[in-house]
Amino acid sequence: LGHGGLGVVYRAGHQVLERPVAIKVLHAPAHDTTSTARFLREARAASRAKHAGIVDILEFGLCLYGRPYLVIEIVEAPTLEKRLEKGALPLDEVLTIAHSIASALGAAHEGGVVHRDLKPSNIFVDDDLSAKISDFGAAKMVGVGVPALTQEGVAVGTPHYMSPEQARGQPVDRRTDLYALGCVVYEMVVGA
Repeated sequence: LGHGGLGVVYRAGHQVLERPVAIKVLHAPAHDTTSTARFLREARAASRAKHAGIVDILEFGLCLYGRPYLVIEIVEAPTLEKRLEKGALPLDEVLTIAHSIASALGAAHEGGVVHRDLKPSNIFVDDDLSAKISDFGAAKMVGVGVPALTQEGVAVGTPHYMSPEQARGQPVDRRTDLYALGCVVYEMVVGA
């Protein structure tokens, strides 16, 4: 289905659940503790932030070759990025999609999860304009007993959607996601 710097995503069928799924496999082997820890954090963050507007993580494990994998709900809808290839969206669609994204972010924040990489390519939008947020690989979990994986002074995320404090590598919270949502809404309204 796709690939990036950290891994590749395959379409598959879950034999027990008898449904299509996506399997995300990390390029790095399990002994790459930093990459594996981030990958595991993605699974925990998405699971911690239960909401219909957040892609479900169904399973986590290690492949035969020692590479970590996630089994993820497959979303049969285009990304917001794909929808925006045609330009700006009508205002009523923008408001519906923005509300759906904000509702999912609210659930994530209530669960102590800051996404930190909200952007159109990480948001699926179906024909009913319901949004589903994916890719919690850069997520930060906040709360008691949650170890930090990011170093102070290091920016994590996509530059066009980063809040100023995030771009400077300073501590972030839910306001970082709200800034990114503002950027996404702007892009939906203007088309660029």
